[in-house]
Amino acid sequence: MLLFLALSLFARSAAVAETAKVLVSAPSRSLTWFPAHLTREKGFYRAEGLDIDFIVMKPQVALQALIAGDVGYTTALGSTMRAGVRGLPLRVVMTIADKPLFALMARPGVNSVEELKGKFVGISSFGASSDTLARAVLRATSSIPIAMSKFSRSVAAPTASPR
Repeated sequence: MLLFLALSLFARSAAVAETAKVLVSAPSRSLTWFPAHLTREKGFYRAEGLDIDFIVMKPQVALQALIAGDVGYTTALGSTMRAGVRGLPLRVVMTIADKPLFALMARPGVNSVEELKGKFVGISSFGASSDTLARAVLRATSSIPIAMSKFSRSVAAPTASPR
């Protein structure tokens, strides 16, 4: 969700023949990633002299890659903001939504958050925004102690994104 439209700060005129290669990490191909992907596919970045390449990686790895300079930007907002709050020199330059774009879905027969007691709740990874929000939903909407809920990391996303 941390989009990077500050890329325009580094954009060259469309008249310039060469392009600047920019690597951007994304935690997954999701709703929050789609606008940046569509912008690339429609050629808007290229028109500004930018060759954007998205690399799918876990948010924790993305943060390390960002700090090391291996990627220029990341769309992983949650873990990046937490790192910034802890003092890392990072800056959010754009977001797409004013609230998290998550949904809590359950199989038929589960009609309330209370009915999740003793069941597994799938998250992308421990400590990720999906984990933090799932725990917050349980705390805010049910009487289920967090310790009585089971959290399970879902299958990891691919580590490379085809162009």
